[in-house]
Amino acid sequence: ALIRTWMGPGYEQTPALLTILLIGQVVALPVGVVRAILFGLGQVRLPALVYLAEAIVNLGLSLVLVHYIGVRGVAWGTSIPIIVFELGIILPVGLTYLGIPLIRVLREAIIPYLLPLLALWVYSNQLATCYPDHDNWPALIAITCGGGAVLGIVWCAQLLLERLTTVRSAPAI
Repeated sequence: ALIRTWMGPGYEQTPALLTILLIGQVVALPVGVVRAILFGLGQVRLPALVYLAEAIVNLGLSLVLVHYIGVRGVAWGTSIPIIVFELGIILPVGLTYLGIPLIRVLREAIIPYLLPLLALWVYSNQLATCYPDHDNWPALIAITCGGGAVLGIVWCAQLLLERLTTVRSAPAI
């Protein structure tokens, strides 16, 4: 709806393409911090080789997939190498250099965000199903505010639950 409202008709495929590309960026951006730390530690060769490998696989996969699924194939050809190389090489190597166990990253940096993301996904899908025509700015602004409210409520509920469980599990003095 945002693309249609902003750009007009003729871009119906754009939201799906942006969603596919967003999947890769959701992985790449946080792992980019690990990559920057590797650069800071003087480990330049491995991230540079990973960038090169990602680019080569991106090009090859995009050229193959474009024949089967069109422009969506190019989007998948871009996102898949990012996900595989970032999660399969950069993250494990970076965590090893930093001495951080993967379970700690899962527990402290990934799992706490899954419930808010799930709530936002459910909210978005419900809106898309119940209100398919929302191609005006006031509706988009209201939807955005609603999404922010959903995230805020879920995060506050998580914080409250965490504090309650911390207080209950604290030893009595």
